[in-house]
Amino acid sequence: MPIWKTNSLGRSFRCAFAGIHDVIKIGRNAKIQLAIAAIVAATGFLLSLSQTDWAILSLTIGIVIAAESANTAIEFAVDLASPEHHELARRSKDAAAGAVLVTALIAIVVGGLVLGPPLYEVIRQFTPHARKSATTFVRPAALVAMDLSPTAQRHQYGLPE
Repeated sequence: MPIWKTNSLGRSFRCAFAGIHDVIKIGRNAKIQLAIAAIVAATGFLLSLSQTDWAILSLTIGIVIAAESANTAIEFAVDLASPEHHELARRSKDAAAGAVLVTALIAIVVGGLVLGPPLYEVIRQFTPHARKSATTFVRPAALVAMDLSPTAQRHQYGLPE
């Protein structure tokens, strides 16, 4: 049996946690994904999400982190097998990265569907006059911006555009 094979359940878990540590320590994207997951979790906590919403968000976050871990493992294996540049090595890495991208994009959609409605309600509660005050500010600001634009100034003085 190779030296890195193990029959111990405890050793298997230690190796798995070491792998997670490597992914987080080495991977810039994993750090970004974990930071986003922390923001999503904090937002979910503040919004008092239901158990179902938590389950959906937890599964989604887990899938993205698992995809990133698999991507990192594929990159390590490809680098070991093909230290020189090879077209198939590039394609393997790109395909793995594409899988992470797909999961991340789906996670954005899921996050929007789960967090969007309650977040909108909270924002609406704290800004009942936001529409009126925004209109009061935006309309004059837009008029000033139009007056300052080069096209408006040329038109104002009868110059061709």
